[in-house]
Amino acid sequence: MAVTQAISWVFTVEIALKILGCESRPWVFFRSNWNCFDLLIVATIWFPYAVEGSEGLAWVKVIRLMRLFRVARFLKVRGRKKHEEKDKKR
Repeated sequence: MAVTQAISWVFTVEIALKILGCESRPWVFFRSNWNCFDLLIVATIWFPYAVEGSEGLAWVKVIRLMRLFRVARFLKVRGRKKHEEKDKKR
């Protein structure tokens, strides 16, 4: 449980920093579908803590598994950057 909460805090801080990085235009954050997706995931992470007696909310656990898509996105972007670097060297 402590590991899950630590990861939840990391994702929450990430979202907060992204929004703060938009400075005086926080609505810019919502222009990216990935940012909206990330915010949805972070919201569902904290939902069970906000709702008392939420043990029966199995669907929240399924949505929380969507965090794996974040990892897939990271790997996709990372692979794309490596490919671009190889093209620049040519």
